[in-house]
Amino acid sequence: MRALLEDFRQNFDRLTNKVKQKEVLIEDLKEQIVMLQSLSAEKNDSLKAERARHKKILRLKEKELDNQWRGNLLNLQD
Repeated sequence: MRALLEDFRQNFDRLTNKVKQKEVLIEDLKEQIVMLQSLSAEKNDSLKAERARHKKILRLKEKELDNQWRGNLLNLQD
């Protein structure tokens, strides 16, 4: 009977330890998820800022080309 109780206790301890390990793993994974979500949000913000910067540069270049064409056209008309 004692051997059976000892066996149950050992199994209980083993299972309890496995549960604790899995809880720790789950917490670690949750922390990683939060970190990755934060990095993803930062990357998205960075990409949005870069995209806006490129659009602004493109508009300025288009405006510059338009002004050059207008200047060339005026020179041809003179």
